[in-house]
Amino acid sequence: MEIKVPDIGDFKNVEIIEILVKEGDAVSEGDGLIVLEAMKMENIIKSTREGVLKHIQATEGDSVEKNAILLSYE
Repeated sequence: MEIKVPDIGDFKNVEIIEILVKEGDAVSEGDGLIVLEAMKMENIIKSTREGVLKHIQATEGDSVEKNAILLSYE
C-alpha cells in the first residue's frame, strides 16, 4: 500500500517538515507518518491501516506535489 500527498487545498507543492517513522517500523492505523507544511499550516499524514513500512521515498525538506508517493508499507 502507498501513502500519497493528499489534497490539502489549493497548492502546487508542499514541503516535508518531518518524517516520523523509519523503514521497518510497524505502524497502526492512525499513527502519524509524515508532517507536511501547506499554506503555513502543518498537516500530519497518518497511517490508514496496520503494517510494516517498506520504503520511504521522501526526505525532510523535499517539496512534493499532490499525489506524489511518500512511502509504502505491507
